[in-house]
Amino acid sequence: MAKLDKSDRHARNVVGKKFDELVSGLVASIQPFLEKYTFVTKPPYGSQDPQDSLRDKILVENATVAQVVEKSAKTLRDLLIKRVEIYEEMHPENQSKMDQLIQSAKNQQQSVKDQFDAFTKALHPALSFDLGKPDWAKHDFAQNILANEIFVFFTKDELTGIQAPIVVPFLDSESALHFTFNTPKGKENAHGAMHSLVMRICAMMPYSSKFCLLDPSGMGGEFPYQGQLQSIRFGHSDTARLLEDVVDDIRRISGSVLSTDAKRLIEVDAELRSGEKFEFIVAANFPHGYDRRSIELLAQIANNGARAGKHVILLQDTNAELPNGASMEAFKTLKPPMGDFASKEKAYYTSVSDSVISELLGYLVKGKPKEANLEFKHLVDLDAPDTWWKGDASQRIQTSIGGAGGRKNDLTLWFGHSQDGRTCSHGMLGATTGAGKSNLYHVFIMTLACQYSPDELQFYLIDGKQGVEFQNYPQLPHARVVSLKTAPELARSVLAELVEEMERRNELFKSLKVEDIFGYRAAGSPNGKLPRLLLIVDEFQTLFEDDRDGVGSELMYKLSGQGRSAGIHMFVGSQRFGAPDMTKQTAIFGNMHLRVGMNMSEADVTALQEFGPEGKKQLRACKEKGQVVVNDGLGDDRNNKAGRVAFLERDLQKKLLSQLRAKWEAEYPEQSDRRAILLDGSGQPSIVDNPQLRRLQKDNFTRPDNENWQKFANAQPHEGGLGEPEWYSVEHPTVIWLGQEMNIHGHARLIMRRRAHEHIILVGDGNEARLGLLGYTLAQIPLNHDSHDYKLLVLDRSIKGSPWNGAIKLVTEQASTTDSSFHEIFSSFWVQLQAVKTELERRREIDEEQMLQEPSIYVVLNDAQRLNDIQKPEVGLGSKSRSDANKVLTDLLESGGELGIHLIMTFDTMRSVGKVFERREIEGFRHKIALQMSEEDSFSLMKTRRASRLQIGGKIPIYALYLDQMQNRPLVFKPYCYVSSEEQTAEELFANTVSNLLDNIANWNSDVQQEDILEAAVVA
Repeated sequence: MAKLDKSDRHARNVVGKKFDELVSGLVASIQPFLEKYTFVTKPPYGSQDPQDSLRDKILVENATVAQVVEKSAKTLRDLLIKRVEIYEEMHPENQSKMDQLIQSAKNQQQSVKDQFDAFTKALHPALSFDLGKPDWAKHDFAQNILANEIFVFFTKDELTGIQAPIVVPFLDSESALHFTFNTPKGKENAHGAMHSLVMRICAMMPYSSKFCLLDPSGMGGEFPYQGQLQSIRFGHSDTARLLEDVVDDIRRISGSVLSTDAKRLIEVDAELRSGEKFEFIVAANFPHGYDRRSIELLAQIANNGARAGKHVILLQDTNAELPNGASMEAFKTLKPPMGDFASKEKAYYTSVSDSVISELLGYLVKGKPKEANLEFKHLVDLDAPDTWWKGDASQRIQTSIGGAGGRKNDLTLWFGHSQDGRTCSHGMLGATTGAGKSNLYHVFIMTLACQYSPDELQFYLIDGKQGVEFQNYPQLPHARVVSLKTAPELARSVLAELVEEMERRNELFKSLKVEDIFGYRAAGSPNGKLPRLLLIVDEFQTLFEDDRDGVGSELMYKLSGQGRSAGIHMFVGSQRFGAPDMTKQTAIFGNMHLRVGMNMSEADVTALQEFGPEGKKQLRACKEKGQVVVNDGLGDDRNNKAGRVAFLERDLQKKLLSQLRAKWEAEYPEQSDRRAILLDGSGQPSIVDNPQLRRLQKDNFTRPDNENWQKFANAQPHEGGLGEPEWYSVEHPTVIWLGQEMNIHGHARLIMRRRAHEHIILVGDGNEARLGLLGYTLAQIPLNHDSHDYKLLVLDRSIKGSPWNGAIKLVTEQASTTDSSFHEIFSSFWVQLQAVKTELERRREIDEEQMLQEPSIYVVLNDAQRLNDIQKPEVGLGSKSRSDANKVLTDLLESGGELGIHLIMTFDTMRSVGKVFERREIEGFRHKIALQMSEEDSFSLMKTRRASRLQIGGKIPIYALYLDQMQNRPLVFKPYCYVSSEEQTAEELFANTVSNLLDNIANWNSDVQQEDILEAAVVA
């Protein structure tokens, strides 16, 4: 091998030095990035945040860059080895090879730099170490990247020009970032880095971050952008008091949010954590303006706050002295951002311009966060309906409505007796609009419905005011009563029904010598299973409105004190605890062991007596939708539990309801047609939803005989009967349902018998109600009589061309017998009316036994105000006698009822009535129905002014007043009306309803149908 001369050795040294520079430049530029850029490769704690897809993308790109760097480093090593070999055998002719080798190394380094630049440009804008480069107008601020580590400074390789951002532990760390300065330039650099850090946090965690910005000496001047930040702690101008609030939050989060499953806030799953933000306490110009108390509190937060998501960023002027008694030794976790790195490499703090701050925050304000909802699937196994209904309600009912701390299904509501001997009788909920109160109801109802069968638990659901949140629940097998847009009187009637049920159960327990529901279940439920009953009332203040006698408060007082022992529980909610018109509130709330609070106004929280001091602190922290505080110990602070309610999507709710209904029909076929009682405060009732009518048709496959009719009539309303003790077949009783009473079981009805004055008069100018009442009355007559036991004589004088003209004809033709007749002009009707008069005279002469065999005759005159032929002479016309038609009507009015001939007449006003009958003759109508009218007309017809106040709340829904002349108990009800629905016009709905009703009645009269039904019943 030839020996190198001096010039060769010099050339070798030059080339070697050049290669050394290339290698060191590459390592210095790339290695810190690979070592420090850890948050792009490390998964977060717990479940994934919404940035999952972004992180996956970064991981892939980072792996690509890592491969390139590794390949480049290997190439450089190979080049170095080759360099030695070349020098060992170097000859002048190899100089060109050396030049090529050097150029190859340069190309390799440029390739790595290009790859590195491409990678950093592709990063999420919030991860860009230069915040001025991203286009924030196009940025999606809904993305969230937890700042486990964060950029604070960067290195720059002078040879290659590569700037490598360096990250330091942040949310992952228990340390507090400590920036120090002792010169004006140092202060400028440190505060520039601080502003850059704040903006980077805003970009990375736009909706999960909160700031507490301290600058007591500058009166906040160091943070001119604080008004543009999404979330900032306000409340006190006093720095110490502001920091005391932060310390209180640390205690609250440590006690109610963190757990053994999640010991740090960053470990709490995003679905549960979203209400709690990571807070950054930025102390500028420290210690200028900070007193001793503020410094002590700041040290407490720095030392202990990280686990609760409270992180201190301290900017200290090391030339300034601390107040007497204060020492930096109190800060145990301060750490310079650069650590030891600055001593090894040349590093620079990042900064951000005012224009970039304005742009970034301006677009951030316009953004909208993604809701990190806790999914309902964590509470119920949606894929295994066979596992539902396994719960036993003997001791208690309980279910999870959400999660707390590190668990997604341990936020529990319950009623009954707990395993540790505690009692929880009833509960109440306070939440302002938008807090998630309705969703909490849905989750509570549906999780209970999936856990317990309808034999174990049933619901009474009341939507107060104009609420329709419970509108999907009539199909829920567990629902016994669903009341929508509930008027106060109707809401109180539901309470009254539960009090009656409570008393019935207590009487049963007494007869069996057991004390309560627990003893009854322990005895083996000798009289059949008694399900627990849960009353849920939204806007429960409705119970006490327009309640001068305090009925609502008295009913609630009885239920609160005695309901639990009968297995009856209440869960009532409103925007605040308590109600203005509620009496006995202290006694009632004394039995409300379960208190549930969501977001409420500061004034309401301050005034609360239902939670203790710590509970109030937790309630004040409920800022996000779904955040909740649950206390099952009468508000005792030892029983508080803060968490988040799972979110139940409407489509999933409907799917679950369908699944539950199908499960009910499959497992309980004999009860599959049971439906909830639906009370709709805003609409008119439908006769097809009348539970008494449905019960009558369900229990009788054929037309009921006298015995079955009497059994049905004598049964109590809550059993589906009429509750009528006087039902004697010899009187040919005819029940006519008019509409829905203002209570659960009551459906307004009248019963005509063969007694004196058994006639009906209906007065009011509301065509929808007047026509609906008359039409459905005629449709029900065949229900009470076999076809040969009645006949109709109908005169319809409704205005031709009006929307309701033809409706009476339709129902008459379907309900009539061969002897019935329908007329639209008086002349043809008069012929038939004379025949009725002759029949009246005949019946006066026959004996009682013969009378029993005679059919009932119903003489019907609709819109009688348009019949001049029946009017009596006007006063002052001398001795002019009444018309023959008027005489017939007054004769029927006086004597027809007891002979089985009944008048049914409708008028628009009392003035029209007065043209036909004298005042004393009007009293011949036992059954009177009034629509809205003047006080004078109301008193004239009903002997009460209540008909003048029927529509005091508005035109809809329509109300009517019924009076049985003999009993003198006026009854307000919502009548069956001639109205449209969302799917059908009024004409279509009326025709279909009448047809459906009469078809069911016709089935009773069909021998073939009877045999088919009976055979089906036997098979079943």
